[in-house]
Amino acid sequence: MNLDDVRQLWLHLQYNLVSVITCSAFLVFGSTVYIMTRPKHVYLIDYACYHMPDFLKAPYSCFMEHSRLTGDFEELLLKFQRKILEKSGLSDETYVPEVMHSIPP
Repeated sequence: MNLDDVRQLWLHLQYNLVSVITCSAFLVFGSTVYIMTRPKHVYLIDYACYHMPDFLKAPYSCFMEHSRLTGDFEELLLKFQRKILEKSGLSDETYVPEVMHSIPP
């Protein structure tokens, strides 16, 4: 397209309202699609990790013993709880709130 073609298009659109509305709709739709699909940048400003004191660690054995001592769980529920703990991705290095270390919690 050269400058003369753009001028002819402008003259054609000047006298044809349907073409103007159609071109405007395509322009809005195309702009919307472009804005919605372009990659968005994510910037990490600051990163901090709180390291809790070691006395708040709750190994599986300690957690299961506290669950058993509360007396609220039957043996079947304790087995289920152990199974969930093993498959949840938590480890012996997991920390729990201080309230969960006391008996009863």
